[in-house]
Amino acid sequence: MPAGGDILFDGDGLRDGGRHASAVAEAAAAVAGRIAGVAIDPAAFGQLAAAAALGTSLAAFRDGHAELGRQVQAVHASLAGRAAGAAGDGDRMVDDTTATARGVPVPRVVP
Repeated sequence: MPAGGDILFDGDGLRDGGRHASAVAEAAAAVAGRIAGVAIDPAAFGQLAAAAALGTSLAAFRDGHAELGRQVQAVHASLAGRAAGAAGDGDRMVDDTTATARGVPVPRVVP
């Protein structure tokens, strides 16, 4: 670090990323809810011999996608929390380091 340099940490990028992760989490939760709410009635497949099996398969497919949406929501909510925590930790590190550095006497340079 050059003489007289300061320690700098900019947590804005982390905070911005955390906000985006939160938005993704909210969107994923909404999509998962909508997918989970799709009604699948085997009667919609008429008199097909496989109507019940088709309805069961589609319900399993729906449930798997709804669960994937819930997992995406959970991961992004966790990411948002970690990003906010890292930004706060960085800010505190800079504050603590700056306070400590201010308490250290500057050596005199003798020509």
